[in-house]
Amino acid sequence: SDIIDEAVRVIASSQPLEQSFCHGDLTLENAIVAHDGTTYLIDPNANDSIYQSWLLDCGKLLQSTHTGYHLSFKSNNGVPLERHDAVLCAMLRKDGIYREALIACLSHIVRLCKYRINEMHKIESIAVNILEELEC
Repeated sequence: SDIIDEAVRVIASSQPLEQSFCHGDLTLENAIVAHDGTTYLIDPNANDSIYQSWLLDCGKLLQSTHTGYHLSFKSNNGVPLERHDAVLCAMLRKDGIYREALIACLSHIVRLCKYRINEMHKIESIAVNILEELEC
């Protein structure tokens, strides 16, 4: 689609992300908080054969909190994420990496096209919102 093509152009024209170790699938579903408050990260996707960057993990977290992805695909049981998103966005802005993380988030959304082909309108809607925010 034209929307996904535009998203790919934005991603391709951005600076390459610093390669580094990362979790590989750092979404809220993969952060488990025990009764005592200890947080555990589960289900890592550390794979030497794919490009890894800690900024991609930041993008995955934005996908969880910022895009409405989980509401669109009913994968978070209706848990409100506004406070999580506000904290995450503030941290990324403070560190000066919000835009890069948002582009990484967009790359995750584009990657999902092949898994959500029957729901492409939802993917496009999320991509449009990210593209509009990147124009600011």
